[in-house]
This record gives sequence, structure tokens and C-alpha cells, in this order.
Amino acid sequence: MLARWMLAGIHTDNLIILAKGGSATVRDFVAPYQGSVKEPTYQIRGYVRNTMPSLVIECGDSESLLQDDKNLWLHGSQGVRVVILVKYFRENARNQVKVLMEIWKTGQPVESISLFPDPTIPNPPKDLAPPGPLPAAGGPHIVMDDLYSGQCPPDVVGTTQLPLDIHSLRCFIHDWATRAGVALIP
Repeated sequence: MLARWMLAGIHTDNLIILAKGGSATVRDFVAPYQGSVKEPTYQIRGYVRNTMPSLVIECGDSESLLQDDKNLWLHGSQGVRVVILVKYFRENARNQVKVLMEIWKTGQPVESISLFPDPTIPNPPKDLAPPGPLPAAGGPHIVMDDLYSGQCPPDVVGTTQLPLDIHSLRCFIHDWATRAGVALIP
């Protein structure tokens, strides 16, 4: 996602993306979550000196504690503006999986998107095509202000929209499912 924004010429010089492992563990939660320790699946931080990410992605099955994770990030932190939950649901005995994404933004209603099955493709191909250009504005997006927790550098316009590349996310999930031997619901 960050690489695609960079290729589109969107200012990302002050952003850091971290995956699980390494220095991705977060400890500085506020009441009533003080003492909590969490390592999100992915996180983006606006500045090196920030201890709290601005955007968090959590992935898991529908029976996991993803809603608790979302509450911890949005209500127990100072700085997290966006939490993206990627949930998978076991649908049937043939090991077919449904995947749903929820985008939670501070002070806004949740936005839910079905990743598999893809409602926009009536007869999806077996293999997904590589991603094309970034989607046009108007689809799922965040703004620069979200990435910088409301403290954009002077040369960054906070209202600049950053489209969320749903197609690339579908490709990533498709690759994961293939390696894991899991069939996605077409």
C-alpha cells in the first residue's frame, strides 16, 4: 500500500511501515488499557519518534478477538486514527473461506467491504490479475491527516486522499490462501 502511494507521487517520506516482529510491539496505552501490550499485524507510524502507530491492520478469523483489538487501538491509544480489520470466516466443509474487511476511523461509522467473494465480479477468474493504477478517489480511502495523527508536516496537505488498494489486498489474500491450501469463495 505504501509503495503504491509512493509510486503515485504521494508524499510518504516521514512514514514508517512495520510488520509483526522486530520493533512492532506497542506498550504505551492509556486508561482503561494501561499495561496492555500489543503487536499488530501491520502498523504505520507518522514519525520515527512516535511510540504509537497512526494506522493499524489486524488480521484473524471471525472467532478471534479482533473487536477487542479494535477497541484497544481506538480507545486505548493516543494517535491511532484508523484500524483495518481483515476477518476470515470458514464457510463450509470444503474449506472455502469468506473474507471481510472493516475500516474503522475515529469518529466515523465503520465501512465494510467483502474481499471474497468479490461482489463486483460475477464470474471471477481463477487467478487474479496484477494490480493496475491506483483506484480513483471516492472509493475506500484514508487521508494524510490520519497517517500523521492530526500532526502533518508543513509540506503535507492533511486532506489528501490515499486510496486503499482493494485489488492488491485481494491478490495478497489470494496468494496467502494458495500457500495455505485454503480455497476462497469465488
